[in-house]
Amino acid sequence: MQGLVQQEPQRYGSLRQPGDQYSFDIYDQVAFGLRDSASKALGPLHPRHILAVSAIYLTTFADTLKPHDYSYDGIFIHSRGASGAPLSGATINTSTAQTPLLIRTDLRVPVFMSETQTDMIMLGYAAAQQPNTDRIRTWEIAGTSHADIYEVGGNAGVLGCTTPINTGPQHVVVQAAFANFSRWVTAGTPPPEPSPFKLASKNPATLALDSHGNVIGGVRTPAVDEPVSTLTGSAPAGTSVICSLFGTTTPFSSAELASLYGSKANYISKYTADLDKAIAGGYLLPSEREELLARASQVQFPSS
Repeated sequence: MQGLVQQEPQRYGSLRQPGDQYSFDIYDQVAFGLRDSASKALGPLHPRHILAVSAIYLTTFADTLKPHDYSYDGIFIHSRGASGAPLSGATINTSTAQTPLLIRTDLRVPVFMSETQTDMIMLGYAAAQQPNTDRIRTWEIAGTSHADIYEVGGNAGVLGCTTPINTGPQHVVVQAAFANFSRWVTAGTPPPEPSPFKLASKNPATLALDSHGNVIGGVRTPAVDEPVSTLTGSAPAGTSVICSLFGTTTPFSSAELASLYGSKANYISKYTADLDKAIAGGYLLPSEREELLARASQVQFPSS
Protein backbone atom coordinates (compact mmCIF):
# COMPACT_ATOMS: atom_id res chain seq x y z
CA MET A 1 0.00 0.00 0.00
CA GLN A 2 2.92 2.38 0.59
CA GLY A 3 3.58 2.65 -3.13
CA LEU A 4 -0.09 3.33 -3.74
CA VAL A 5 -0.11 6.07 -1.13
CA GLN A 6 2.93 7.74 -2.70
CA GLN A 7 1.31 7.73 -6.15
CA GLU A 8 -2.19 8.67 -5.07
CA PRO A 9 -2.15 12.43 -5.89
CA GLN A 10 -1.26 11.65 -9.54
CA ARG A 11 -3.32 8.50 -10.01
CA TYR A 12 -6.46 9.76 -8.29
CA GLY A 13 -6.02 13.48 -8.69
CA SER A 14 -9.24 13.77 -10.71
CA LEU A 15 -11.18 12.61 -7.65
CA ARG A 16 -10.03 15.55 -5.56
CA GLN A 17 -10.25 19.30 -5.76
CA PRO A 18 -7.12 21.44 -6.19
CA GLY A 19 -5.55 22.33 -2.89
CA ASP A 20 -7.25 19.53 -0.94
CA GLN A 21 -5.38 17.86 1.89
CA TYR A 22 -4.84 14.12 1.41
CA SER A 23 -5.86 11.60 4.05
CA PHE A 24 -3.95 8.31 4.03
CA ASP A 25 -5.49 6.29 6.82
CA ILE A 26 -6.28 2.61 6.34
CA TYR A 27 -9.85 3.25 5.17
CA ASP A 28 -8.58 5.50 2.38
CA GLN A 29 -5.87 3.04 1.41
CA VAL A 30 -8.37 0.20 1.04
CA ALA A 31 -10.68 2.32 -1.11
CA PHE A 32 -7.93 3.64 -3.36
CA GLY A 33 -6.52 0.13 -3.66
CA LEU A 34 -9.86 -1.14 -4.94
CA ARG A 35 -10.19 1.79 -7.33
CA ASP A 36 -6.75 1.16 -8.81
CA SER A 37 -7.24 -0.10 -12.37
CA ALA A 38 -4.28 -2.44 -11.87
CA SER A 39 -5.71 -3.97 -8.70
CA LYS A 40 -6.41 -7.73 -8.70
CA ALA A 41 -8.24 -7.66 -5.35
CA LEU A 42 -11.58 -8.44 -7.04
CA GLY A 43 -10.18 -10.56 -9.84
CA PRO A 44 -11.54 -9.42 -13.22
CA LEU A 45 -14.19 -7.20 -11.62
CA HIS A 46 -13.84 -3.46 -11.19
CA PRO A 47 -16.16 -1.61 -8.77
CA ARG A 48 -18.42 1.17 -9.97
CA HIS A 49 -19.05 2.34 -6.42
CA ILE A 50 -17.21 1.70 -3.16
CA LEU A 51 -19.14 1.84 0.11
CA ALA A 52 -17.79 1.84 3.66
CA VAL A 53 -19.68 -0.12 6.34
CA SER A 54 -18.72 -0.15 10.03
CA ALA A 55 -19.57 1.57 13.33
CA ILE A 56 -17.41 3.40 15.85
CA TYR A 57 -14.23 3.73 13.77
CA LEU A 58 -16.19 4.70 10.68
CA THR A 59 -17.95 7.40 12.70
CA THR A 60 -14.56 8.99 13.39
CA PHE A 61 -13.52 8.51 9.77
CA ALA A 62 -16.66 10.26 8.48
CA ASP A 63 -16.31 13.14 10.90
CA THR A 64 -12.62 13.78 10.21
CA LEU A 65 -12.85 13.55 6.41
CA LYS A 66 -12.18 16.66 4.44
CA PRO A 67 -15.32 17.87 2.66
CA HIS A 68 -13.80 16.97 -0.73
CA ASP A 69 -12.72 13.43 0.17
CA TYR A 70 -13.87 10.99 -2.50
CA SER A 71 -12.30 7.74 -1.35
CA TYR A 72 -15.79 6.26 -0.76
CA ASP A 73 -19.05 6.88 -2.57
CA GLY A 74 -21.11 6.35 0.57
CA ILE A 75 -20.77 5.61 4.28
CA PHE A 76 -23.07 3.22 6.16
CA ILE A 77 -22.68 3.39 9.95
CA HIS A 78 -24.29 0.41 11.66
CA SER A 79 -25.04 0.61 15.41
CA ARG A 80 -22.79 3.38 16.69
CA GLY A 81 -22.89 4.93 20.14
CA ALA A 82 -22.46 8.54 21.20
CA SER A 83 -18.86 9.03 20.15
CA GLY A 84 -16.31 7.78 17.67
CA ALA A 85 -13.00 6.04 18.18
CA PRO A 86 -10.55 8.42 19.90
CA LEU A 87 -7.89 9.92 17.65
CA SER A 88 -5.43 9.82 20.55
CA GLY A 89 -4.90 6.10 20.06
CA ALA A 90 -6.64 5.24 23.33
CA THR A 91 -8.87 2.16 23.35
CA ILE A 92 -12.44 2.51 22.17
CA ASN A 93 -13.57 1.68 25.73
CA THR A 94 -12.53 5.19 26.69
CA SER A 95 -14.60 6.80 23.94
CA THR A 96 -17.88 6.55 25.82
CA ALA A 97 -16.72 9.35 28.10
CA GLN A 98 -16.00 11.68 25.18
CA THR A 99 -18.19 14.48 23.93
CA PRO A 100 -20.90 13.15 21.57
CA LEU A 101 -19.68 13.16 17.98
CA LEU A 102 -21.98 14.40 15.22
CA ILE A 103 -21.49 13.62 11.55
CA ARG A 104 -20.23 16.69 9.75
CA THR A 105 -22.77 18.16 7.35
CA ASP A 106 -20.38 19.26 4.59
CA LEU A 107 -19.58 15.78 3.25
CA ARG A 108 -20.28 15.20 -0.42
CA VAL A 109 -21.26 11.55 -0.09
CA PRO A 110 -24.34 10.01 1.57
CA VAL A 111 -24.06 8.89 5.20
CA PHE A 112 -26.65 6.40 6.47
CA MET A 113 -26.89 5.51 10.18
CA SER A 114 -28.81 2.49 11.49
CA GLU A 115 -29.49 2.47 15.25
CA THR A 116 -31.10 0.06 17.72
CA GLN A 117 -32.68 0.69 21.11
CA THR A 118 -29.52 -0.57 22.80
CA ASP A 119 -27.42 1.89 20.81
CA MET A 120 -29.75 4.72 21.76
CA ILE A 121 -29.65 4.20 25.54
CA MET A 122 -26.89 1.84 26.66
CA LEU A 123 -24.33 3.07 24.10
CA GLY A 124 -25.47 6.68 24.43
CA TYR A 125 -26.42 7.50 20.86
CA ALA A 126 -29.31 9.66 22.15
CA ALA A 127 -26.74 12.36 22.92
CA ALA A 128 -25.50 12.33 19.31
CA GLN A 129 -28.83 12.41 17.47
CA GLN A 130 -28.86 14.94 14.67
CA PRO A 131 -31.37 16.08 12.03
CA ASN A 132 -31.45 14.48 8.60
CA THR A 133 -29.95 16.47 5.73
CA ASP A 134 -29.62 15.90 2.00
CA ARG A 135 -26.52 13.83 2.86
CA ILE A 136 -27.43 12.27 6.23
CA ARG A 137 -30.17 9.75 7.06
CA THR A 138 -30.78 7.89 10.32
CA TRP A 139 -33.08 4.92 10.88
CA GLU A 140 -33.82 4.08 14.51
CA ILE A 141 -35.36 0.62 14.39
CA ALA A 142 -38.14 -0.18 16.86
CA GLY A 143 -38.03 -3.49 18.74
CA THR A 144 -34.30 -4.03 18.30
CA SER A 145 -31.13 -4.61 20.30
CA HIS A 146 -27.45 -4.23 19.39
CA ALA A 147 -27.24 -8.01 18.84
CA ASP A 148 -30.08 -10.53 18.68
CA ILE A 149 -31.27 -14.06 17.99
CA TYR A 150 -30.52 -13.78 14.27
CA GLU A 151 -26.80 -13.70 15.02
CA VAL A 152 -26.69 -16.72 17.31
CA GLY A 153 -29.70 -18.77 16.20
CA GLY A 154 -30.02 -22.04 18.08
CA ASN A 155 -26.85 -21.31 20.03
CA ALA A 156 -28.43 -18.60 22.19
CA GLY A 157 -28.08 -20.81 25.25
CA VAL A 158 -24.30 -20.52 25.25
CA LEU A 159 -24.60 -16.82 26.08
CA GLY A 160 -25.83 -17.69 29.56
CA CYS A 161 -28.52 -14.98 29.54
CA THR A 162 -31.21 -15.31 32.20
CA THR A 163 -34.05 -14.10 29.95
CA PRO A 164 -34.91 -14.81 26.29
CA ILE A 165 -32.85 -12.54 24.03
CA ASN A 166 -34.25 -10.12 21.46
CA THR A 167 -36.01 -11.69 18.46
CA GLY A 168 -36.74 -8.34 16.82
CA PRO A 169 -36.58 -7.30 13.16
CA GLN A 170 -33.16 -5.65 12.99
CA HIS A 171 -31.60 -7.75 10.23
CA VAL A 172 -34.55 -7.50 7.83
CA VAL A 173 -34.83 -3.73 8.29
CA VAL A 174 -31.07 -3.27 7.89
CA GLN A 175 -31.24 -5.20 4.61
CA ALA A 176 -33.89 -2.75 3.39
CA ALA A 177 -31.80 0.13 4.74
CA PHE A 178 -28.79 -0.99 2.73
CA ALA A 179 -30.91 -1.40 -0.41
CA ASN A 180 -32.14 2.18 0.07
CA PHE A 181 -28.59 3.33 0.75
CA SER A 182 -27.33 1.69 -2.44
CA ARG A 183 -30.03 3.42 -4.52
CA TRP A 184 -29.13 6.71 -2.82
CA VAL A 185 -25.49 6.32 -3.85
CA THR A 186 -26.07 5.00 -7.36
CA ALA A 187 -29.21 6.85 -8.45
CA GLY A 188 -29.42 9.80 -6.06
CA THR A 189 -32.75 8.61 -4.65
CA PRO A 190 -32.84 9.56 -0.95
CA PRO A 191 -34.12 6.99 1.56
CA PRO A 192 -37.38 7.44 3.50
CA GLU A 193 -37.21 9.56 6.66
CA PRO A 194 -38.86 7.70 9.56
CA SER A 195 -39.53 9.52 12.80
CA PRO A 196 -36.93 9.03 15.54
CA PHE A 197 -37.64 7.18 18.76
CA LYS A 198 -39.78 9.17 21.16
CA LEU A 199 -37.94 9.92 24.40
CA ALA A 200 -39.72 10.02 27.75
CA SER A 201 -36.70 11.84 29.18
CA LYS A 202 -33.58 13.39 27.69
CA ASN A 203 -31.48 13.48 30.84
CA PRO A 204 -31.06 10.67 31.43
CA ALA A 205 -32.17 9.46 28.03
CA THR A 206 -35.17 7.17 28.42
CA LEU A 207 -37.32 5.70 25.68
CA ALA A 208 -41.06 6.34 25.64
CA LEU A 209 -42.97 3.05 25.61
CA ASP A 210 -46.45 2.05 24.59
CA SER A 211 -48.88 0.00 26.69
CA HIS A 212 -47.13 -3.21 25.60
CA GLY A 213 -43.68 -2.01 26.63
CA ASN A 214 -42.51 -1.45 23.05
CA VAL A 215 -40.82 1.77 21.98
CA ILE A 216 -42.79 4.58 20.35
CA GLY A 217 -41.46 5.99 17.07
CA GLY A 218 -38.65 4.78 14.85
CA VAL A 219 -38.93 2.42 11.89
CA ARG A 220 -42.19 0.52 12.39
CA THR A 221 -42.75 -3.13 11.49
CA PRO A 222 -45.42 -5.69 12.47
CA ALA A 223 -43.13 -6.84 15.29
CA VAL A 224 -44.08 -3.69 17.23
CA ASP A 225 -47.27 -2.53 15.51
CA GLU A 226 -48.99 -5.92 15.75
CA PRO A 227 -46.94 -7.32 18.63
CA VAL A 228 -46.96 -10.75 20.22
CA SER A 229 -44.17 -9.86 22.65
CA THR A 230 -42.33 -6.99 24.26
CA LEU A 231 -39.04 -6.40 22.46
CA THR A 232 -36.39 -4.35 24.21
CA GLY A 233 -32.78 -3.35 23.75
CA SER A 234 -31.98 -3.85 27.43
CA ALA A 235 -31.53 -6.79 29.78
CA PRO A 236 -32.23 -7.22 33.51
CA ALA A 237 -29.97 -5.37 35.94
CA GLY A 238 -26.87 -7.32 36.89
CA THR A 239 -26.72 -9.28 33.64
CA SER A 240 -23.42 -9.95 31.89
CA VAL A 241 -21.99 -7.42 29.45
CA ILE A 242 -22.62 -9.72 26.50
CA CYS A 243 -26.24 -10.35 27.48
CA SER A 244 -26.83 -6.63 27.94
CA LEU A 245 -26.18 -6.21 24.20
CA PHE A 246 -28.74 -8.86 23.23
CA GLY A 247 -31.83 -7.23 24.78
CA THR A 248 -34.88 -9.25 25.76
CA THR A 249 -38.05 -10.77 24.40
CA THR A 250 -41.05 -11.19 26.70
CA PRO A 251 -43.79 -13.19 24.91
CA PHE A 252 -47.40 -12.25 25.58
CA SER A 253 -49.51 -14.79 27.42
CA SER A 254 -52.32 -16.67 25.70
CA ALA A 255 -54.80 -14.45 27.51
CA GLU A 256 -53.06 -11.30 26.22
CA LEU A 257 -53.03 -12.60 22.66
CA ALA A 258 -56.73 -13.46 22.83
CA SER A 259 -57.53 -10.06 24.28
CA LEU A 260 -55.57 -8.23 21.56
CA TYR A 261 -56.60 -10.17 18.49
CA GLY A 262 -59.45 -12.50 19.37
CA SER A 263 -58.23 -15.16 16.96
CA LYS A 264 -55.14 -16.20 15.07
CA ALA A 265 -56.88 -15.43 11.79
CA ASN A 266 -57.48 -11.84 12.90
CA TYR A 267 -53.86 -11.53 14.03
CA ILE A 268 -52.58 -12.79 10.65
CA SER A 269 -54.88 -10.38 8.85
CA LYS A 270 -53.62 -7.39 10.83
CA TYR A 271 -50.02 -8.56 10.60
CA THR A 272 -50.27 -8.91 6.83
CA ALA A 273 -51.71 -5.42 6.40
CA ASP A 274 -48.97 -3.90 8.54
CA LEU A 275 -46.29 -5.93 6.77
CA ASP A 276 -47.46 -4.68 3.38
CA LYS A 277 -47.46 -1.13 4.73
CA ALA A 278 -43.83 -1.48 5.87
CA ILE A 279 -42.83 -2.92 2.50
CA ALA A 280 -44.60 -0.13 0.62
CA GLY A 281 -42.82 2.40 2.83
CA GLY A 282 -39.42 0.97 1.92
CA TYR A 283 -38.64 -0.32 5.41
CA LEU A 284 -38.77 -4.01 4.47
CA LEU A 285 -37.89 -5.76 1.23
CA PRO A 286 -40.63 -7.52 -0.78
CA SER A 287 -38.40 -10.61 -0.82
CA GLU A 288 -38.83 -10.91 2.97
CA ARG A 289 -42.64 -11.05 2.84
CA GLU A 290 -43.08 -14.82 2.56
CA GLU A 291 -40.62 -15.61 5.34
CA LEU A 292 -42.09 -13.02 7.70
CA LEU A 293 -45.63 -14.30 7.09
CA ALA A 294 -44.43 -17.85 7.75
CA ARG A 295 -42.91 -16.68 11.02
CA ALA A 296 -46.17 -14.99 12.03
CA SER A 297 -48.10 -18.19 11.30
CA GLN A 298 -46.03 -20.00 13.94
CA VAL A 299 -47.41 -17.85 16.76
CA GLN A 300 -49.41 -20.06 19.09
CA PHE A 301 -52.90 -18.88 20.01
CA PRO A 302 -55.14 -20.50 22.61
CA SER A 303 -57.52 -23.07 21.13
CA SER A 304 -61.11 -21.84 20.89
